Amino acid sequence: MMTEVSNYELAELTIPVSPEANQNKYLSRHVDVQVKTPEQRRALRQLIDGLDASGERLKSGRRVQSGADAFRWILENISMPNANKIDA
Repeated sequence: MMTEVSNYELAELTIPVSPEANQNKYLSRHVDVQVKTPEQRRALRQLIDGLDASGERLKSGRRVQSGADAFRWILENISMPNANKIDA
């Protein structure tokens, strides 16, 4: 549900992903990330602001308002047509 928002631009990113999820590898439920450079901080702020202003929501319905929300939104919206389901 992306709505057009004035003064915002669309960015496109190609992300390499494996066609299968290896069920035998450990998969953490937590990601600890430090946004260290000014460029990273600016990009994260632009991402959060753009997603929120355009009305994007997490699958839970929550607004995208933090770095963690933005990361979750990306993970929820990566299009992987042949991906295997990962058990929770």
